[in-house]
Amino acid sequence: MRRIFKYIVVYFCAFTGPLAGNAILSMLKELQLSYNVELNDVLLSIPTFMFPFAIFQLFSGTISERWSRRTLIFVGLLIYGLSSIGIALADDFFLFLLMRIGQGVGYAFVGPVTVAVLGDIADRSKYGILMGFYGSAVTAGLSIGPLIGGYTAMYDWRIAFWIFGLISFLAAILVLAVIPRIDQVEKRSNERMVENIREVVRNRNLSLISLIGALAFFAMIGNLSFLSDSLRYAPFDYSSSEVGLLLTVAGLVGIFVSPIAGAFIDRFSTRLSTMIGLSIAAPMIALLALSDDYFVFMALLAAIGAAGTFIWAGLLTISIEELPALRGTSSSVFNSSRFSGYAIAPTLLAPVYAAFNFDGIAISCMVIAIAALILSRCLSGKACFHRRAIISKD
Repeated sequence: MRRIFKYIVVYFCAFTGPLAGNAILSMLKELQLSYNVELNDVLLSIPTFMFPFAIFQLFSGTISERWSRRTLIFVGLLIYGLSSIGIALADDFFLFLLMRIGQGVGYAFVGPVTVAVLGDIADRSKYGILMGFYGSAVTAGLSIGPLIGGYTAMYDWRIAFWIFGLISFLAAILVLAVIPRIDQVEKRSNERMVENIREVVRNRNLSLISLIGALAFFAMIGNLSFLSDSLRYAPFDYSSSEVGLLLTVAGLVGIFVSPIAGAFIDRFSTRLSTMIGLSIAAPMIALLALSDDYFVFMALLAAIGAAGTFIWAGLLTISIEELPALRGTSSSVFNSSRFSGYAIAPTLLAPVYAAFNFDGIAISCMVIAIAALILSRCLSGKACFHRRAIISKD
């Protein structure tokens, strides 16, 4: 039971950071009115959160190989929580963006380090199912954030960021209470950070999953970013709460599917899990452009959420299994890359949306997902199709 509680705290931390990342999507119109800015200005708040997150987490996991993982997670949650409160108080758009940067920096010291903690406390034979739940926790944060944002935006969008700040402080308290009991692990490397990163990047599988993760997030988040805006206007005219509920469905479905994805990986293959997820996600993304019914949107987003569980469970398992002695660094490199795809999607797809509306977005994101699927076939070693044999490298 104590180990299960440790898992729950780690998953709660993983859930906390993405809450604010996607919450913006259900309050786009409210933010435009509040700060008197255009849609493209508001969408800048996604890369201003995600770029610092992607850049700083490149080093956070590596730092955790030599210093306390607990301390890094606690400090990260504290920065994230204070920045969330700062957004709730910001009356200037520049200050709003500055606090979004603070959120990204804070969560950069939580995401990859919590993955490494799971690798420290778990039996290796259970990596698949644990990473399945971890991927669901992240997806749930990405999805429930818009639900909170959508419903609070009906009254005042700032309430959402007060909530995110309080949740972050609660997570920090739980880390202090639980993580110290499991955080004192043997320091796995005395090499310099740059050397550790180079060793990870030179690994073929880790480089591949980093690229696949970036493309998968680009396709899935880029699609959601502009779908959210499209649904707020004619012919749909959905409210912020209705859009928030739609975006939440993917995360909720992922929570229930994650044990299946994790068990599949432990029984069979990380590569096959990733390929199944991408094979489902690509056509579902394209079909969103053909839908004109609220419940059809919900069903398609549910399918994408389930597919995402298989994708992230497979890739996350490889990230901690490939080089166990450097699992913190591996997690950093992988997460930095995949969230970079998240960060650049709104900016690169904005011209497509302006020229071709959401139809262009759906087609573009489908093509990107197919490219990720093709690359996933190149994964080798432990990621092959036959039943996995867990061979310890520790």
